Amino acid sequence: MNNKYNNEIKTNRLLSYWIFIYFLLYYFGIVPYNPKLLLIISIIYIIIFVIIVFLYSKKIKYFLLFITLNLLVKVIPLILIWNDKFTINDFIFSYIFIIYILCW
Repeated sequence: MNNKYNNEIKTNRLLSYWIFIYFLLYYFGIVPYNPKLLLIISIIYIIIFVIIVFLYSKKIKYFLLFITLNLLVKVIPLILIWNDKFTINDFIFSYIFIIYILCW
């Protein structure tokens, strides 16, 4: 695998971890801002990334593992908070969160 592909994997994992951690904090009432937009953006990114992984890997074992892990840390959390109200403050926080993680 080339370095660009490895960097994409690292960026994806880093963003996924922080979004999942933030979801847990929100779900248990520790932080106020709804991570729904973060999860939706993350799922869109993963759909694109799944295609890339499948095209380059061609190993069904890795493909299924990747899909399973992402289902657990993105889709299920989104379902759990889907009916929660989403405000402009949530949108602003999501935007700042993504910029911060990408610049970090």
